[in-house]
Amino acid sequence: MPQISVVLALASPLLHARLRAELLLDPTIRVLHDTGIAAQAVVETARLRPQVLLCDREMLVDPDLAALAQRMVHMPPIVLVTVYKEGVPTRHVLPIAGTIPFDMRRGELASRLNQILEQARAEKLESSQRPRVVSELQHRFTSGEVEAVTTPKREQFTVDETSLLYNEEPVPSKSSHLAEIGFLRSVFDGPGPTSDKQ
Repeated sequence: MPQISVVLALASPLLHARLRAELLLDPTIRVLHDTGIAAQAVVETARLRPQVLLCDREMLVDPDLAALAQRMVHMPPIVLVTVYKEGVPTRHVLPIAGTIPFDMRRGELASRLNQILEQARAEKLESSQRPRVVSELQHRFTSGEVEAVTTPKREQFTVDETSLLYNEEPVPSKSSHLAEIGFLRSVFDGPGPTSDKQ
């Protein structure tokens, strides 16, 4: 099994110590750098270009880690180290390629990381084979040379002039019909008072 290079970025000291000890004993995994500070994790990941970036929940939601997307065009797969049955945090910005439990054994750890890497490669290959779609608006505001993009032909919209009846009389409403037959007049106007005193 080929060696997997990782940067370990765990904010939790206990989790960091536990996982670091396991990774250093595994000959199939090479720890390039380990830190508990998000800004340092960004710098070292961009410099060392590991195959995997291992993060915990706190590190993943740290706003400093989001700077990695600006520093690297091709980011390594980000793997979340989970504790017990905690879910993926909703506030994270960077994409998560997979998860591993913190108490995973050495052999299982390397095997799981290889699975995640294979899946990430397959997804990258699939996305690269998809035709690139550029909207007309994006094409206008792109600077520099732009690839030739074929835009779909717009469908011709034809108007059937016979269906547009401009000279037709409007259909009378119910209230206008009642006014015509004198119903509304009889209700609202009604006969005036018939008293002799007036």
